[in-house]
Amino acid sequence: MHPILNKIHSYLLNNKNFKEENLLKMDRFSITLAMEIAMYAHRNQKRANNVPYFTHPYRVLTIYRQLFHLLENDSYAVDYPLVTELDIPFNGVQELCLLHDVIEDSDEFTIDVLDEIFTSLKMGDHFKEDIAPSLETLTHDKNVPYQDYISLVMEDKKASLVKMLDLFDNTNLFSLESTDDKSIERTKKYVDAFKRINDRFHYVEKIHLYSKRLKEKQTRE
Repeated sequence: MHPILNKIHSYLLNNKNFKEENLLKMDRFSITLAMEIAMYAHRNQKRANNVPYFTHPYRVLTIYRQLFHLLENDSYAVDYPLVTELDIPFNGVQELCLLHDVIEDSDEFTIDVLDEIFTSLKMGDHFKEDIAPSLETLTHDKNVPYQDYISLVMEDKKASLVKMLDLFDNTNLFSLESTDDKSIERTKKYVDAFKRINDRFHYVEKIHLYSKRLKEKQTRE
């Protein structure tokens, strides 16, 4: 077992009441592995409103699943022909929802370390092809001005979709610690970034069309 994965297991066993057999099952699937990693990476972090930081990537994942009508007992699978037709990214998106802040907010994780963990569990190709490129794009180098960072994100379709989901959660006004001018200005900045990305890729419109078409298919079936 990779040394950091061993530390992740130890943390979840001792602090989150996970059972060893459940962790071994989670290690078999890339989405649940990403969940393990995110829970550990953000374990000592809080949001501005003092809630555990992991609630944020988990909400981003939940928003994605709700928008695409994903059900747990259906292996969280999208309608692949339909998302392909609408040009909406899907492979690796759920993992990115969970991992999008891990490198930025944790000294323990880099792309190489994550690659090693996924590779140790025979998911290296999936990580390299479907997760790593967009995860690198989503990781904000603080030396890069925010608007330039958004421009870089917009060069990657998958990163752009996940960034929109991230921004959607970050613009929840009830999650703000206060409605002071600084908080409101930051929210406005996120809304503007959301619009910039959507003006390029039209994911809002495509997701609504996906929902409509999916319901039509289900009705016919």
